[in-house]
Amino acid sequence: HSILTGPLSFPLDQVIVLFDNPALDTERIRYRSTREGVREACLNLSRRVKQTDTVFVFIEGHGSYDGKTYKLNLVDPDTTAGELADIIYSIPAGRFVVVNATSSSGGSLPAHPGEGKIVITATKSGMEGNQTHMGGFFVESLEGNAADSNKDDRVSVLEAFFYAIRKVEEYYRDEENLQTEHAVLEDNGDGLGQRDPKPENGEGLLARTTFFNRDAGPKDLKSLPPEQRNLALEAAELEKQIEALKYRKDEMPLVDY
Repeated sequence: HSILTGPLSFPLDQVIVLFDNPALDTERIRYRSTREGVREACLNLSRRVKQTDTVFVFIEGHGSYDGKTYKLNLVDPDTTAGELADIIYSIPAGRFVVVNATSSSGGSLPAHPGEGKIVITATKSGMEGNQTHMGGFFVESLEGNAADSNKDDRVSVLEAFFYAIRKVEEYYRDEENLQTEHAVLEDNGDGLGQRDPKPENGEGLLARTTFFNRDAGPKDLKSLPPEQRNLALEAAELEKQIEALKYRKDEMPLVDY
């Protein structure tokens, strides 16, 4: 909450927090983390969100998997991946970024197929049921643009993902423990996550061109003269087109590419 409303400059009324005991911080926590609380929060957003908007959902806590169904363990009856997806995607946004950092979260991936969705789970399957650490490192990636690997003063979803998995690997190595969580990303709509999203496996295009920084750009556009501002916007659009072209390489004759 502090990173989104602080360095990333999101207005307070656009950041909604749910927790099991709202009394712990009544200024930040607006809903209790029950199924009805999630439904109410999403209904509130549905009244304000437009097709051109992006919705970011971050889930931390406990998940479970019985071999067939993933459930998010809430303080009232647990919610299945399908039920949770139906509630979240009732919001009429054009793009979603869903980061599920719970244990067994990989088991929720089949519930998130379709265009316009970037889904990251802390585990590659529902069978990885131990406590996870990816969520904390994912948040850390946004602090001070820690994950900004190409130094363009903004953090893409893909950069945050790679930062988090690298930190998870370092954590287990430093603790000299067997790694029990392997985060994956899915953003091409097939419901299958990849540990290493890239053009060769068709994953990562949306994540590479979606940024957490509000009004993200290679520079502070407001400080630029109009002509330079237009050039910067044009360059950013060309970068998106180049990334999209990389993902179409296998579909095109080499000379056309």
